[in-house]
Amino acid sequence: MKKCFVNFVSLLFSKLLVYFFNFKYNNSVIPNGPYCYIPDIEKNNNKDKSDYSYYIKTCPYYKIINSRYCGCKYLGIITDDFLLKDQCKFCGENDDYNI
Repeated sequence: MKKCFVNFVSLLFSKLLVYFFNFKYNNSVIPNGPYCYIPDIEKNNNKDKSDYSYYIKTCPYYKIINSRYCGCKYLGIITDDFLLKDQCKFCGENDDYNI
């Protein structure tokens, strides 16, 4: 519950920065590709044979508030859109497939 509240306040603050003060976050940390994550190749290659998990590195700007809402600090948005819930990019930064 505490992490959800912290993420919500963080997203509200970023919304103020982006919309009212035209603040720009660093876009070099946004993963390449159409999603808000990239595969964690090192962790996936070094896992046990009995571990069937697929590890990813998420975008530092992607925040989950609860089971319904999530947001993007880079854009300053909070939404219940299923595309962002599936971690599809809304920002369009580094949207190529060069991984």
